[in-house]
Amino acid sequence: VSGSGGPQASVSNLWEHGGFFPNGVSGLVMALAIIMFSFGGLEMLGFTAAEAEQPKTVIPKAINQVIYRILIFYIGALVVLLSLTPWDSLLASLNASGDSYSGSP
Repeated sequence: VSGSGGPQASVSNLWEHGGFFPNGVSGLVMALAIIMFSFGGLEMLGFTAAEAEQPKTVIPKAINQVIYRILIFYIGALVVLLSLTPWDSLLASLNASGDSYSGSP
């Protein structure tokens, strides 16, 4: 896979080749534990409220900004990466070589 994603790079890779969750939602549920741990710093907003001059206006803005940042940086990055290469071609190269890292771009 080249830096440009090769000839197969397309947004249609998101819904072709079995689409999202071809083996069920269990993979997403298992990944949620990692995702929640990664963004576990949200409890720091409570500590920030004690030091803010106007916590009634600052804290809701901060919470909304965190949600937007998660959507942009986490979900947006996943959409771009999943658009580059069909997921089933990565699995085929993994199965063919027997090496767990050879199919990763």
